[in-house]
Amino acid sequence: MNDLAQKLAAVIDPTRISVDAAGLDDLSWDALSEGRIHPRHRPPLAAPLCAVTPVSTDEVQRVVRFANAERVPIVPFGGGSGLMGGALSIQPSIVVDLRSMNRLLEIDTTSRSARAQAGLVLESLDKELNQAGYILGHDPWTVPVATVGGAISTNSVGYRAGIYGSMGEQVLALTAVLPNGEILSTRAVSKHSAGIHLNSLLIGGEGCFGIITEATLRIFSQPETRLIGGYGFPSFEVGYAAIQKIFQQRLRPAMLDFGDDQEKHEAGAILYLVFEGNAALVTVEEKLAAARV
Repeated sequence: MNDLAQKLAAVIDPTRISVDAAGLDDLSWDALSEGRIHPRHRPPLAAPLCAVTPVSTDEVQRVVRFANAERVPIVPFGGGSGLMGGALSIQPSIVVDLRSMNRLLEIDTTSRSARAQAGLVLESLDKELNQAGYILGHDPWTVPVATVGGAISTNSVGYRAGIYGSMGEQVLALTAVLPNGEILSTRAVSKHSAGIHLNSLLIGGEGCFGIITEATLRIFSQPETRLIGGYGFPSFEVGYAAIQKIFQQRLRPAMLDFGDDQEKHEAGAILYLVFEGNAALVTVEEKLAAARV
């Protein structure tokens, strides 16, 4: 480990290289729980050789080129809140901890977009957008922990994805360091007339096709109002039929949560709906939905 770290110190500030065993152990696992792992397919784990905390795309590029030259695997690490094991170290590797790349670089109100480094925590980004009258349309339960790059790499879905879409659907442009050390930068244009949509190679890729270092995201005006409603049904089937009526009317709730967990409530099923946005439209949508349930 120390030999590798000494060599790595030639390409990145040695103060941002760690070989601390406890710290490396924390970076070798994400939020994948034991209950999600098949007992016959538990992944083998290996302690990382070292961890680096770059602060720029250029430094990430230098680390990737170094790893290629040394033939050492790389594991990108964001907030560590992933549930699918994408950040697990299954071989001795260099962990690229992106959490020091946590700056909001630009808010463009004309194009309704924001450009941020990959390590910026979603909650911090949303708070800064709020000060400008905007919101981030992505709100998973891990908002205080998850990072921009991690949410894109897993194509994370938040509570209000019904109206804003998944994290990947909010991406306008990306900057990433590819496995060969080249830097890919896509343009923040919403329509492509021809060719491959390069953003799609990285969205949901779990870092396999490149390490995302910056992203330009679509942002949304703060909603004028938000209406929340809960509805009970005698059975799951009756509730599901009501949901179909809502969608047949082309209504788009910001959030729809439906289930029949008898441990939490009496027999039957419960539907929760959230509508948000323009006050006049939200009021009409909520009334139309209520009339169909």
